[in-house]
Amino acid sequence: MKKVRVSNGKQTLIVQKAMIPFGFEVIGDHKEPVPYDQKTEEQLQKVKNDDLKAFLDAEGVDYKSDATKEDLIKAIKE
Repeated sequence: MKKVRVSNGKQTLIVQKAMIPFGFEVIGDHKEPVPYDQKTEEQLQKVKNDDLKAFLDAEGVDYKSDATKEDLIKAIKE
């Protein structure tokens, strides 16, 4: 079932498209996070740095703002 992000201006939720609460509006599609921690280093080399950073942010992992791709991959694999 497709999920969407909805908001009422104060709160944001992720719900099934058919189950949007009263007073909430769709603000975008919800994409399931890619499990980069289960991919090989060779596969991760093909992923954009911004996508790797988004994964680390979602996981709550700290990294330097000027981190190289190798630094990001190392942080994912730790």
